Amino acid sequence: MADAAQADLQDRPRARLTTVAVKSIETRRLEGRQRQQRHREGGLCLKRVRAAASPRTCSAEDCNRLMIHCADAIGMDLHRNRHATLQALIAVRQAVSQEREDRLDAQLISAKLIPALVRLLLIRPRSHLARDTVLEAAWICTNLACAGEAAAAAVLAAAPVLALHLDCAHGYAVAEQCAWALGNLAGEGQDACQVLGANGVVLPLGRLLLRGCKEHAVGGTQAAACAAWALANILFSCPSEVGHLLYLSGFPRGLTAVLRGHRNRELAVEAAWLLAFITAGPEAHMYAMIKHGAAEAVSAALLCEASSCPQQGQGEESLLDALLRSIGNMAPSRAAAGVFSAPEIKAAIAELRQHALLAEEAQWALGNLDAMDRCI
Repeated sequence: MADAAQADLQDRPRARLTTVAVKSIETRRLEGRQRQQRHREGGLCLKRVRAAASPRTCSAEDCNRLMIHCADAIGMDLHRNRHATLQALIAVRQAVSQEREDRLDAQLISAKLIPALVRLLLIRPRSHLARDTVLEAAWICTNLACAGEAAAAAVLAAAPVLALHLDCAHGYAVAEQCAWALGNLAGEGQDACQVLGANGVVLPLGRLLLRGCKEHAVGGTQAAACAAWALANILFSCPSEVGHLLYLSGFPRGLTAVLRGHRNRELAVEAAWLLAFITAGPEAHMYAMIKHGAAEAVSAALLCEASSCPQQGQGEESLLDALLRSIGNMAPSRAAAGVFSAPEIKAAIAELRQHALLAEEAQWALGNLDAMDRCI
């Protein structure tokens, strides 16, 4: 588990930060990109299957039969057979949630199942039954996006209608599931992310993140965390989408506010990684976040987390890793230099070099801070 966690922490993109010691930083960027490529080929942490209890093990052949039955049920008079349709969806969802070595029929998914699911996703739920039907359809799309490249390519056709439900008009549960599906699709890589960007999913995901953080409705925080994760996946492969996100009214300030002290750890971790990807891009994007207090927020969060790091277990270092990455990214900014040059910040980062999973990132951040100090 430690090896897997360490690999995960290393597989994040870095930005070039300063002209001092360019050769070493560029070398590390190249090594980081090579690790990212190997990690993406493995597809280990860029996608998440939503588990589901299943009464029995289902082979790929059985699953294919269930998908045919489900598509046929949807193809009948939908409004008269909603209960039957829901039961068929549940059976398919349970089947596609199982781990299997054999592949599902991608042609069947593309030609028959996805068009039927899109029809369901176009429903504007006015009852609990209709809402459950849409939720199940989105759940199936979520897990099919993890069922192989061909299956994910088929699910990509449903991206526009999945994005329609990010407005929370039908509750946070539906919005979260659709964000989850889009995040899995983004895990396919640059081509898929470009399609998602062209279909306008970035701004709705950003709005879901902001709305979930502000409201105290049930499921809001989980939906916001899922939206942040999906956005990070998109920016991982398609950094050009950052500009659209930063033009969203209130987004830089809202993302900074999450890091200033949101109590939900999952949301804080995903927001921190999202900030790390944003600040790894063009300087204009980095300065937009610094202008809204990102440096202060990251510093405060780092001090709080570093004080409890020795008591944390395996896998709990992801937030610190993202914070260190953001500090290293923002180090060349004179506006942030005054914040990061504080003795307690440098001391905390230096202490984190003793942590096995954080040593490399801490050393990298310190190196960029020291390089900036020499330039001032």
